[in-house]
Parts: sequence; C-alpha cells; structure tokens
Amino acid sequence: MESVPKGKYLIWVPRYCPAVGGTEFHSRHLAYALAQNNQVTVVTHSDKNAVSTLSMTEQAATTETCIEYDGVVETARIGAGLNNRRILQFLGRHYSDWTAFRPVYQACFNYAIRSQVEPFIGKADVVHYIYNGLTDAACLARDLSKKHHVPFVFTPNVLDTSSATSPWRSRRFRSLYHSADQLIALTTCEAEWLESLGVAGSKINVIPYGPILSQRQHLAHNTNLKPLIDTPYVLFVGRLRKEKGYLLLVDAFSKLRERFSTLKLVIVAPELTAELASILDEDCRSGDDRIRFVENPEQSVKTSIITGATAMCVPSQVESLGGMYIEAMSCAVPVVALDLPVTRCVVRHEQEGLLVQSNPVAIASAIAFLLNNPDSAREMGLRGKARAENHFSWRCVTQKVSGVYRDAISAGRNSSLVKRSGNLRNNSPA
Repeated sequence: MESVPKGKYLIWVPRYCPAVGGTEFHSRHLAYALAQNNQVTVVTHSDKNAVSTLSMTEQAATTETCIEYDGVVETARIGAGLNNRRILQFLGRHYSDWTAFRPVYQACFNYAIRSQVEPFIGKADVVHYIYNGLTDAACLARDLSKKHHVPFVFTPNVLDTSSATSPWRSRRFRSLYHSADQLIALTTCEAEWLESLGVAGSKINVIPYGPILSQRQHLAHNTNLKPLIDTPYVLFVGRLRKEKGYLLLVDAFSKLRERFSTLKLVIVAPELTAELASILDEDCRSGDDRIRFVENPEQSVKTSIITGATAMCVPSQVESLGGMYIEAMSCAVPVVALDLPVTRCVVRHEQEGLLVQSNPVAIASAIAFLLNNPDSAREMGLRGKARAENHFSWRCVTQKVSGVYRDAISAGRNSSLVKRSGNLRNNSPA
C-alpha cells in the first residue's frame, strides 16, 4: 500500500457526527482514515439529525463554538458569537422564502464565523469542503482558502442534475465548481455533468465513498429483531423523506403480502415520521405487523440487518451516489433501485441487482423475481460483493483522496513559484 505523506488537512462539513446520515458517516470515516498518517481537523456547525424545525442555516447560527480532540481527529464545532445570533436567527428563519435576504445573511454569517474558523485554515495544507448544506459556509471556505493561498478541494455531492432549476446549477455553485483547485465527483455521471457546465475535466476526480460497516452482530441480541432470523425480508435504509421512496416501497410491499406470507419489510432510519407511524399503527390493529421499523441502530446492528436481508430496496429518486447500495453489495445482498443515471454507476442491471421504473408494480415485480429465483439472487449478491471490494473499498478511496490533496498542494506550490519568478523578472533591471 502506498504511503500517505504527512500533511495538515482540514475537512469542513456543515453537519457531522453524532448527526446521522451518509455524508456525516462518510466524512468521519475519511477523516479517521487520513488521520492515520496526517494531522486532520474537522470543522463543522451542526450535530443535529432533524432539519425540519431549524434549518441548517439557523443551526449554524445557534451552535456554541466547541473544540474537541478524541486522540485521532480534532473537531471544531463553530458557531456565531452571542452578539450575532439574534440577527442570524431572524435571517435564517426567512432564508428560504426571502431570497433578497440571502446576501445579507451571507455577509452577517461571514462576519460572525470568519474570525473563529480562519486560524484553522491558516495552518492547513489543504481545505476540503464536503457539501451537505450551508452554501454560505462553502463560499466562505473557498474565499478564506484563496486569501491564505491554501488549495481548496470541493466535494459538491450533487443530488439533482435533471432539473433546470436545481440549486446545484445556481450562480454560487457554478462559482464554487470553477474556482475550486480540485473537485471530487462521486460518480462518472456527476463528473460528466460538471464538465457540461464548463468545468475543466483535468481537475475533476471520480472518487466514490466506501461502505460504512462493522463486524456482524447476531440479530438474536436484539429482542425486537429476533423475528427476522431465518425469515425473508426486504430492507430499506435511509432518511424517511418522500424523495427516498420509502412510501413507494410500502405500496409495493402491499402487493406482495398475499403472495409471500412470511415476507417482512424492515425500514431503518434515523427518525420515525408521522406517515410511517400511521402505517405501523394500522398494521398493528389489523394483526399483520410485518413492517418493522428500526430507529437509528448501532453500526454493528445495522450491518447485521443488512447482511441478513433478502434484498435491499431503496427506490430513491435523487442520489449523489447511493451508499446504502454499496453497503448491501458489500454484504452480498442484491439491490433493487430505480433506473437512474447515477444508480447505473453503482449497480448494473441484472448483474448486482435490478433497476426498475418508479412505480409500485415494477418494484414489487423485481422483489418477487428475487424471491422466486434464489439462485439468481445469490449470484447477484456475490457479483455485488466482488464489485464493492474492487471499486468501492476505503483503501482505494483514501489513496485517491490523498492523491488529490498532493496534486492540489503541488499545483499551488508551482503556481507560487511561477508567480514569484514572474515578479523577479518584472522587477529586474533592464
């Protein structure tokens, strides 16, 4: 394995663990992997799961500044000072509705945050902003990096490339793409989209995330999950948002109930929504409680649930990568997902799983095929495991990200030498 040179890396991700989510987990895993040979600092603003009552913008405005070190990674949770909070809280509540307030908010946010985060940037060799909200912070990270002549690496985690009104097409995002020294795209689909916006292909690096898994723990250790042992079940893992397709899967499952009397649906999510709670209550009253909800399990339990699944089905309509598919593949579990350009970069149809149209009938038919054809399902799972090991391992991810950092640092040094050389020539006597 190629050794990673020593460096001082700053990873800036707005929402970070203990908040639950794909980007949160992946950012932490990357930080800890890089910290084995480097000094890594994580700058963040929020550790909250819910973003419904308080937007990410307001959370950043109310977070107390706190610096922690766990012996591996330094984490700085940066918040606004007391005197700036009321203004930012007011502007944050109206951020989405009053677009005219956004430049005002960004100016106030920069003023409140800059002095607290700038010392970290001034000491870094690379600043890597991983986007999961708070565009104002991304712009500030870019501006401060330029001010201190520190290379700026940007992972945009683009969710929506289909809509002309997608925020990832906005003026500020385009500016971030073009001004970043290096970009990390999670898929070739995202890389091609960035190039279509005029971003230089030479600075776009395709590096997906790896799976977040742990050693298997037997389901028998959890009383609520004992009924899943030796029972076929379809698994959903993700946030309970409409675009993730969990209600679509519930509709598809209703079409499978009579045909497969022992089949269960297991939904793993950070929090329970009112809609799903209503469905669970109705099932309980009818005496058919085959839909099981597991709230925010430990990684060992989640890994065990994935490993025992008959199929992973997350019919998500928008994804930057689809880390849950990679986790299923790593556990030799076949995948059922919607047929989207980004999904095709991870799961190949009829190879590691089945890609279907966005309707309950198509989803139910794909699940039924896997249940009726266990040999095909097993082969898909094994192909998925091999693909995950060859294309989505953390060893490869860490090596590639380290390479991006090295390239950014080297380009920055060469640029400084060229600039210095030019200044010497310009100042030399005739």
